[in-house]
Amino acid sequence: MPSPRPRLLATLILAIALVSLALVPANTHAGATTFTVNNAGDAPDAALNGTCATAGPPPNCTLRAAIQEANNISGNDTIQFDRTFDTIRLNSELPYMDATDGIHFDGDINNGVGIAISPADNVSINFGLVFITQAGIDAQNIKANDISIANFAYDGLQVCAGVFNGTCGGNANGIDISHINSHFNGEAGIRVFGDNLTNVKVTSSPVQSQTNGIVLQGSETVTNVTMSDNSATNHSGDGIEILGGAVNDVTITNDHYVVNGGNGLYLHSNGTMHDITLNGLLANGNSAYGLGDFTNSGSLFKLTMSDPVATINGLAGIAILASGGLSSTTVTNAKSDGNTGDGLTLGGSSGFDTTAVTGGEFKGNGGNGIAAASAIGKLGGLNISSALISGNTLDGIHVSAAQTGVGASLIEKNTVTDNDRGIVVTGFARTVAISQNSTFANDRIGIDLAAAGDPATGVTQNDTGDADTGPNDLLNSPHLDSITPNNASGTACAGCIVEVFLADNDPTEYGEGKTYLGSATANNNGEWSVAFCKQGVDFDNGASITATARDADGNTSEFEENTGLLADFCPTPTPSPTPSPSPTPSPTHTASPSHSATPSPTAQPQVQGDATCDGHVTIDDAAALLTYLATHSGPPSSCLSAAGALPFGDFNCDSQSDTVDVLFVLRYLVTLPPLTHPGSCPNVGEPISD
Repeated sequence: MPSPRPRLLATLILAIALVSLALVPANTHAGATTFTVNNAGDAPDAALNGTCATAGPPPNCTLRAAIQEANNISGNDTIQFDRTFDTIRLNSELPYMDATDGIHFDGDINNGVGIAISPADNVSINFGLVFITQAGIDAQNIKANDISIANFAYDGLQVCAGVFNGTCGGNANGIDISHINSHFNGEAGIRVFGDNLTNVKVTSSPVQSQTNGIVLQGSETVTNVTMSDNSATNHSGDGIEILGGAVNDVTITNDHYVVNGGNGLYLHSNGTMHDITLNGLLANGNSAYGLGDFTNSGSLFKLTMSDPVATINGLAGIAILASGGLSSTTVTNAKSDGNTGDGLTLGGSSGFDTTAVTGGEFKGNGGNGIAAASAIGKLGGLNISSALISGNTLDGIHVSAAQTGVGASLIEKNTVTDNDRGIVVTGFARTVAISQNSTFANDRIGIDLAAAGDPATGVTQNDTGDADTGPNDLLNSPHLDSITPNNASGTACAGCIVEVFLADNDPTEYGEGKTYLGSATANNNGEWSVAFCKQGVDFDNGASITATARDADGNTSEFEENTGLLADFCPTPTPSPTPSPSPTPSPTHTASPSHSATPSPTAQPQVQGDATCDGHVTIDDAAALLTYLATHSGPPSSCLSAAGALPFGDFNCDSQSDTVDVLFVLRYLVTLPPLTHPGSCPNVGEPISD
């Protein structure tokens, strides 16, 4: 189970505590006041008298002076800007803002364009903007919006609640952070921490090139968090971290995590985690997990993940792991391709309860397409359905458990192809129902009940009386005793459901079951019969039939040995004759028009974003650009941008190739609106004019 990496938090928080005690004066006036910064300078306030004014001449309201005055007045104050300038360069660290009564830092200088704050040239400053409260005082009603913060040694923007003995030991409630562009800072772009974090909102904030992008950390709880439309790119650590003793009621929508040195998204709880909703997230090119949800000692209840895209990550694309169990967890329409590990890893140490993976694709991963494991408990309540699982180095679907126990799981109606093995049940996993899947063209067999000593082929032979034990009770496959032009019949365990398939003719001659044809229940004598000729199924010469059995508990067998079909199987019925049509009048003859010469075909126009020069924009183009950024090798620049003079992969025409260009391609692939770029630059997917 992964654990949070070491941090410099203790040292940094202690620095905040010591400095803040000196810089935050006692409040002497009451009431909420608005201070308007009208000067880009860095001079201090002349006198703490309720008026923001430097000594002059002339007296002006600088940002430093506004913070000093706001700290001296109780009430939910506002700091805003008069829009006559857009940049502030600091000569020393700003006073930390006293958030005892709340504060609004409004950096909007031009309808959403934010004020830019950074150190002056050759000046090193630890923190950008810090909101702080003293010991025993909660931080609440803090709002910060429309600010660009860059080049500070530690955090760009930080909220620290209740400084006590060098730690943030208070509570933070009602934190609203939006449109914060934090980049090239030494630690976190945005950090909020204390004992308990409640009602925290972070939206539309791009963070780039720091240790971590956005960190929300509550030593006891993190509750009611809303995040949307953020992007975290090119950090040495994680893109987003949400860490707590317990993590509950978190909703994240349309965030992007690209090319981070750790995880894209890292959700971690030392206890339980529940009511987590993740919609439309994109994680690409991260060195660890793309999207990771972990608990160290508790269970994970009610995680809902829909439409995630996780590609080319260094470990699993999506990992959901709980030291307890997984309950009411759903993953819908995921796209997890090209990751070094599994496409999707599910782990509930004590088992699964109502955990569902529905739809989506898991392709070309270096591990399994989908892996689900119960480390100390039974495997029950897992449902994997209607997914495309192909081209993975290991197995398409791999499920395992450490203990036996009845708890129905279902793997149904998936397409599983071109993996090492198709569907694998191993360990002590029982009652895993496998139904109506299409398995074909896997390197080994389609269904493998992989007990200890499993042969290299994966085929487990039937035993007399079916007394052997192992995954899915090593249920015997059904016998195919008779095949007639319209049905197959045979014997199986009494009361078992037999599913019949058109076989893919695996080299072992046991399956794989490519096309589901029908099913029947064996009677008390074990006899069954399935009529299977059906419209739309091609019964070519040499085709074979295979079958599986499933008992009342859901244990499903491997495929039975294939049995060939007769050449005249499922004959095409003779069509009824149709009446001759009535004669129609001869048409009036008209002169044929003269034909002009057919023009020679023109070359297919180049397409913006096509890094591989194949005429289309796919995930391969994002991968090609990521490879280029790491190795500086790739196709010629002429097929990569609107003008040959632009650098390789410059899809937003800003004269440089970077991870932002990767983001342009990824947004196009998931049908998000394009980001802004010069008007003469075509959008990704549009033809490039000559």
